[in-house]
Amino acid sequence: MNSDHAGSETERRAASGLLPLHERVLRFEAVPRISAGSKDAAIREEFGFSPARYYQVLNSLIDEPAAVRFDPQLVGRLHRARERRLRAHAERRLG
Repeated sequence: MNSDHAGSETERRAASGLLPLHERVLRFEAVPRISAGSKDAAIREEFGFSPARYYQVLNSLIDEPAAVRFDPQLVGRLHRARERRLRAHAERRLG
């Protein structure tokens, strides 16, 4: 990693205005996991709270402009995934 990249990464983090926990959540979410079970265990180990609480934090976080500034591609992907889940849920309810 060159120093220009490191400097821009530091500036991006400072400009994001995120809490350290929120940065950790976004960095954690950016790492692909093999299975839901392994991700659940990793959530408990990394953050010390339940997967349900993690997803509450994450879903709230991706609506924050600071999260978009921190990692716009990741937040966009998470928004699209949430929209797909909401559409699928609505379709199941409506039959």
